[in-house]
Amino acid sequence: MKSVQVLGTLLQGNMTMQQVADKVGISRMTLHRKLKDAN
Repeated sequence: MKSVQVLGTLLQGNMTMQQVADKVGISRMTLHRKLKDAN
């Protein structure tokens, strides 16, 4: 699942929140909400 791979990369600290958001084509707020829900 793509979001899991992106989350893994984010946790490794290789990308900022905005870079991850840009990569998956969503806004930072949407990404933040998804990460919040995942925790």
